Amino acid sequence: MRPFAYDTRAPGQVEAYLTYSGSGDAAPPVRAPNRATECPCGGASSDQGLIAGSHACVRFASMYPWVDALVVLASVFASGLLGLHVRNLLPAHHLQEESVGMVRLCTGVIATLAALVIGLLVASAKANYDRVNDNVTHAAATIVLLDQTLAQYGPQSQTARNLLRA
Repeated sequence: MRPFAYDTRAPGQVEAYLTYSGSGDAAPPVRAPNRATECPCGGASSDQGLIAGSHACVRFASMYPWVDALVVLASVFASGLLGLHVRNLLPAHHLQEESVGMVRLCTGVIATLAALVIGLLVASAKANYDRVNDNVTHAAATIVLLDQTLAQYGPQSQTARNLLRA
């Protein structure tokens, strides 16, 4: 009997599932194979993901969110300074109330769309978290149920129960 095994359902995602062969012998759990996958640049990386890999295309991946925040802050600040400089170069008819009102209206529309996109992103992340949490809870409950079922078979199932807990 194999207490549990791993099945690769999607690239980078390993889900635990329970199998029961009914043969009566206790086999160790089957682990997911460590297959090499191809990177878009042509280099091989492990199943652990590109960040865990060690080839040239991942050396620029930022592991520090504060660095990204500083880059965004510097970009916004530089854009503001550029806008102050360009304002002095614009003709007078571009600085009239109608033009400024139109720019404000367009800025409001863009801000509203950005808020909508961020809201959808947060909702998608929450739905994904809930789905994974439900899968983990279901797998844990199934393992506990299997352990209780094996306990009902008595001492002959102790080896399988020990493998299940390992």
